[in-house]
Amino acid sequence: MGNNYLKLKKGAEALRKKGLSYNEIRKIIGVSKSTLSLWLKSIPLKAEHRERLYTKQIQVLSRGAQSQKERRKREVNEKLLNTQKEKSPYPFQNKHSNSLERHCIGARARKEMCFR
Repeated sequence: MGNNYLKLKKGAEALRKKGLSYNEIRKIIGVSKSTLSLWLKSIPLKAEHRERLYTKQIQVLSRGAQSQKERRKREVNEKLLNTQKEKSPYPFQNKHSNSLERHCIGARARKEMCFR
């Protein structure tokens, strides 16, 4: 195994011992949740850390569908901004921008919500 692999694993273990969730660790280290699960399944969480993660999960669930809509709206707007920055003078080179624009045009025609 490479030295980088061991550094990532040790870093993940240290973060888990501090009580971070797999998602929080994934965002910091950049390793998939399935890999983290394999690496960290033997590391027990302290009661205070379990309680924090449980409370956080309940808060997310209580927001329900509304938070999903808000998250999706942010993601679509972010993608639109990124594709507008990357716009090419040649439309065939910018697949993502055109498909998102077509979606929004179609959504307006169907009187659905387009996240612009």
